Amino acid sequence: MAEVLLYEVDDGVAVITLNRPERRNAVNGALGLAVNEALVRAATDRDVRALVITGAGTAFCSGGDAERLGDAAEGRPPPQTSPTEPDPIFTALPQTAPEYRSRYTFARAMPIPVIAAVNGPAMGAGLALALSADFRFASPDAAFMGGFVRIGAIPEVGLAWSLLHMIGAGPARDILISGRRVEAEEALRLGLVTRIIPQHQLLAESLAFAREIVRACSPRSIAVTKRLLNAAPTQTFAEAFEMARLETRPAIESAHFREGVAAMKERRPPNFPRD
Repeated sequence: MAEVLLYEVDDGVAVITLNRPERRNAVNGALGLAVNEALVRAATDRDVRALVITGAGTAFCSGGDAERLGDAAEGRPPPQTSPTEPDPIFTALPQTAPEYRSRYTFARAMPIPVIAAVNGPAMGAGLALALSADFRFASPDAAFMGGFVRIGAIPEVGLAWSLLHMIGAGPARDILISGRRVEAEEALRLGLVTRIIPQHQLLAESLAFAREIVRACSPRSIAVTKRLLNAAPTQTFAEAFEMARLETRPAIESAHFREGVAAMKERRPPNFPRD
C-alpha cells in the first residue's frame, strides 16, 4: 500500500506531498495524522529552514474524505481541537499559542517560511491548509472553494477570520456564503494567491523560492517576523509598535545581525547561524 504522505528534505527545504491521488488527496484519518506528524517534524528539525506543501496528482487537497464525512453525519465525528483543548502533538513547539496547535493553523506558528504549491483544487480542509501557509503559488489548474455551506457544515478552524483578513470582508463573504469555486486567475486578483506558475514548473519554482529564502534570509528574523504578523490583526498600532520595539534590541544584538551586516559590507552571501 502506498504511503498517504511523502516527506523529503533537500538543501534545507522540506517537502510534504499529500499522496492519495486516487481520492484527490482527500483527508482521512491516516492522512490527517501523517500531516500532523510531518508538520511537527519540519518545525523541530534544525536542518529544515523552509517548507513546501503540495499534492500528488491533479489536486492539492479536495477536503475531507467522503467516508470520514459520512461517519460525522452518522454521529461519529472525528476529534476536534480548540484553543482550550489543542491537539497535543503540536506541543512540540512549547511557545506556540493554543489557537495554532491544530493541523490547519500550525504552519502560521512555525518559525520557518511555509509555501503551499497548489497544483490543483484546494477545497474545504484543503483551502484551510493552503491559507495557513505564508505563500500560495498556484498552477493555472488550481482552484479554491470553501463549500462548507453546500454540505450543511460551516467554515472551521477560524477560516472565516483568516479569509476576511487576507482578502477583505466582501470577497470573503462571497466565497464562504456562496460556497462557490474560485479559479486561479480570480484568486490572484483577490490576493488569495501569491503568483501563478505553469503546472510543469510549479514545484521547481516553489523550491527555488524556498531555497533563495534559506540562502539569503536570517532564520531568526523570519521567526520573529512571523510572530509580529500573527499578532498584528488583533493589535492596535501602538501595541504593534511596542511589540516590534521590544524585539528590535535583541535582533541588533544577535549574531544574525552581525553576520548580515558583515555580509552586506563584504558583498558576499550571508552565513546565518542555525540557532
